[in-house]
Parts: sequence; C-alpha cells; structure tokens
Amino acid sequence: MRKRFGFIGFFLFTIVKFFTKSLPIIDTENKKRLEFFLKFSALILYAWSKKIWVIPYSIYRTAEQQNDKWKLKQSDCDGFNKLSKHQLWRAGDVLILDKDFKGDWGDYEGYLTLALFWEAMDGTWGYRWYEKGLVSFKDYYHYEV
Repeated sequence: MRKRFGFIGFFLFTIVKFFTKSLPIIDTENKKRLEFFLKFSALILYAWSKKIWVIPYSIYRTAEQQNDKWKLKQSDCDGFNKLSKHQLWRAGDVLILDKDFKGDWGDYEGYLTLALFWEAMDGTWGYRWYEKGLVSFKDYYHYEV
C-alpha cells in the first residue's frame, strides 16, 4: 500500500480505515454518508499531494437536478424512480484543473490515478460502469460509496 500510493496516500488511507471502523453506531444511511465524506476528503488531499489540482463540483443533487442529468444522458438515474447516490449524499464529482487552473475534462490519467486510490478505499469509480458496458457515457469524474 505504501509503495503504491506513497507516504501521504498510505497515511490518508490508514486514517480513513481507522475512522470508518470507529464510526459511532448510527443508522446505516448516515454512517454511509459519513464514510463518503471521510473518503472524499482523503481523495482530494491525496490528489493535491500528487499535484493533481481538483475541485469538487457536484455532490448533492435534488431530484430535479438529477432528472436534468438523466435527460442529457449523463446519468442512468432519473432522480425519481431510480435515485442517484448524489441524492443520498454518497457520491461526488471532481474536476481536475490544468496548469492554468482551468477545467481539464479529458485528463484520463489524472482521473485514473485518483480512481486507483478511491478503489483501494472500497469506493466505486463511475468510469468502471462504461468499461463494463453498463452505461454509454464516460463518467471519469464520479466517485461514490
């Protein structure tokens, strides 16, 4: 683990593992939300430690906002009959910034670097659904628990 993600990645991974195991006994949904926010925070710190400058740009969505994404064929969830993890506060999208701090939607290698760290924390990366043929869009930006 330390060789794969470096000292900072190993440190963040260890902290997340400790705190997710130590979460107080609360209802399952709130525990999942806390787990997501711990992991998402670690993901952002890990990205910055690798000089991959990211900003979170979409975490919570209303049913209407989710439905708009569905109508644009940017989601498989319509927001009403099929809920997105965004609606449950259990998913987030990040945008990688280029050297001029402008959005870089096509930095596959950067998103992959983050995805490997995310998946090591037992998270789901949205692009994997495209690789498996489950969706028609490439959701590099999406990380969920």
